[in-house]
This record gives sequence, C-alpha cells and structure tokens, in this order.
Amino acid sequence: MDQKLYDEICMLIDSGREDDWWDFKCEHHHDKAALVHDIICMANNRAERDSYIIFGIENKDFNVIGVENDKNRRNQQYVTDILRSVNFAGGVRPRIEMRTLKIGIHDVDVLIVKNSFDVPYYLEKEYKDKNIKNEDGKHFGKVVQPYHIYTRVVDNNTEINKNADINDIERLWKKRLGLLTTPLEQAKRLLARPDDWIEEEGTYYHNQFPQFTLKNLFDRDLISEYEIPEEESRAMYHYKQTDDGAHYGRISLFHYDTKLYSCQSTDLDGYRALIPCPEWEYIHFGDDFDIGATFRYYLADSLDYALLRFYKQKYDEVTGEEASMAIHRLFDVVMLFLDEKEKDSFKEYVSSKQDLYETRKSEIDTTYIEGDRIPKADQIRMIDAYTMKLLYKDWEVEHPEEVQRAFQEYKLKQSH
Repeated sequence: MDQKLYDEICMLIDSGREDDWWDFKCEHHHDKAALVHDIICMANNRAERDSYIIFGIENKDFNVIGVENDKNRRNQQYVTDILRSVNFAGGVRPRIEMRTLKIGIHDVDVLIVKNSFDVPYYLEKEYKDKNIKNEDGKHFGKVVQPYHIYTRVVDNNTEINKNADINDIERLWKKRLGLLTTPLEQAKRLLARPDDWIEEEGTYYHNQFPQFTLKNLFDRDLISEYEIPEEESRAMYHYKQTDDGAHYGRISLFHYDTKLYSCQSTDLDGYRALIPCPEWEYIHFGDDFDIGATFRYYLADSLDYALLRFYKQKYDEVTGEEASMAIHRLFDVVMLFLDEKEKDSFKEYVSSKQDLYETRKSEIDTTYIEGDRIPKADQIRMIDAYTMKLLYKDWEVEHPEEVQRAFQEYKLKQSH
C-alpha cells in the first residue's frame, strides 16, 4: 500500500470537509456522465495539483463505509475506457489513476485525477450514459454539455448545464499558456514538444515564443570562463559507443537575454547525439570517506532529462535515429530514476547491501571491459554501472510500492 497516499487520505477524512481538490462519495457513480462531469471538474481544479474523488466515505458524517459491496464499482481500466469514449476537445483527456486503500476493515477507492497544463478540458460533443433510461425508454440522466468549461470551487462543482465563472476560465487558459509559471518552468514544458522549435545557425528558438532560445557550444568554442573538469576528459559511457571520442561543451537556455539554465554537455558516437552530462552519485559502505562505488544517472523529472529527450528527437531527424541508438547504448551504463526520492531510496538500499553489491559485481562479464582500450579507472566505473543495473532489479523486488508509483507516472524505466 502507498503509505503516503494512505496518510493523506486519512487526513482528509479526519478534516470532515471537502475542498477544491478532494471530494467524497458514498459509492461509485451509477450514471457515467456524472462521473465524467466530476472528473472534468477535478481536472480543471483551481489548486493546480492532483485531485481526488474518494469512494466509500459518507458525505455528511465522513464515516468510512467502503465500496467492497458496491455493484457499480469500477477499476482504472474501466474509467479510462469511459474517458476514451468521450469527445474531448483536441482529443486530449484527463489522466487518471485508481488506487484502493484498506482503511480499517473497508476498501476505499481513490480516483486520482492528474494535474496537467492541458486545461481547460471540455467536450466537443455532448456525452450521456445511454443506459440511464426510464420505463418509457427515454434518457433521463445527466448530460455533459459541449463547449462548457467546468471547474471546482471549494466543495462545489460547476453545474452540469452551466459554465464556470469567467475569472476561473481565464485562469485555466493562462495555465495552459504557461502564464502562471516561471520562465524556466514554461521553458521545460515547451521543450517537451521539439517539433515546435526551429533551428537557425546552431540556435533553436520556439516558433510561438521566440524569446526562448537554446544553444550548445562545444569546448573549442567556449570562452575561458568554462573549464572542462579533468574527470570528464572521457567519461566511461563513451566507451559504449562505436566512436568513443569525446567532446564537451555547455547547453544554455535563454529567455530573451537572460540565461535561465546551463549545464555541461557532450556528444555521443561522433556527434550522432548530444546530451547533458549525467550526474554523479557515490556509494559509501560504512565509511563516509571511503567511496565504495559510483554510478551516473538522470532524473526523469529534471530539466537535464528534458534536454536529452529534446536533442534526441532533433538529432534523430538528421541522423535517421542514430541518436536514439547512441542514447540506448548510453543507458546500458547510466541509471534513470523518476525523481530525487527514488534515487535516494536506491542509494540507501545499495549502501546497506555491501555483500549483495559484491555478489552482483562478481556476476558481471568483464570480457569486453578489460583490456588496453579502456583505462583502468573507467573499467571500474563500467563494472559498477552494470552492477547497479542488477541491484536496481533487486531494489524493485523489495520496493514494489515505489516501483508502482514510478510506473504510474511516466517513467521509461531503464530501457530506451
């Protein structure tokens, strides 16, 4: 069970109220249109965070009554299929997850509606549950209206036959356009769509927001204020490439003339791919001054990883997907974590498992690592990298809740 979610839901039940981003239901919806309406309201919520529809809680007294005997109970796939059958504007639908928590003796279902910049969600065609009919065979259920924008204000959803307040609608559109975020946050979102960026003389600029520009300068072009670290003269992951030559530089992201972000970069496989250099992490077995092992990594929610994916697509367009192949080889020896929390959990796990580390290390086939081509220090780092891949599988077995969380988000795991 997800302990963090469990604690949060229990806290909301104890609060004895509803608000912008959570709603209690005694049971699952009988009318699918009512469910769709509630999901849209939650997806367009004003809190700018994931929201919850919590089934199995009395609306007035907030007692836990459970849904284990609810004949209308739906799982995640069922709700997803309902949303797919609805004509959302632009074909963009809210993302949802369904979790079941055991609270006392009862099952409580939590429908999580994910926070998104794709708001406001609204329909192009009306939606109704055709199974809701009276004795004469006429529909008498809810009808979700086309081109109506719904939201949730405190504990009230916009009525199904009305539009939200104009100020709330304006705020939703501002969120979609990135006008409520910092320039750096907006740039990160824009990078997720590389097709919207145009290249001119080595500089990329966004076709709708040309004030955002992106440029990479290799070390031969850099002015003296940038020094290439000695340890990066050739990182071990370059030896996974057909062409193991290494050139380093800096990727810089600008908003007008302001540099928003800068990171060290390198090419892979003879300029077939460009990447931000992965981060270092060090494993200490008991002694904080003794580095027992190392690994390189990216965080899937980081700007560096957003830049990696951006350049992968741009270089693929030129090289015929050779960038993807180079990056695939990169991730043979580089870790990918969902976020800092997952990386720290893995690091703590390995730090406490020195014997398992030594066992997994002994399982590595070093035939293609040892030799004169790869310096001894990089051989050690490559063996560590392969060892960490095996240890990650061990970590997954012992941390199923965290693995489920990562899977439900957007992680691409360790393969590309």
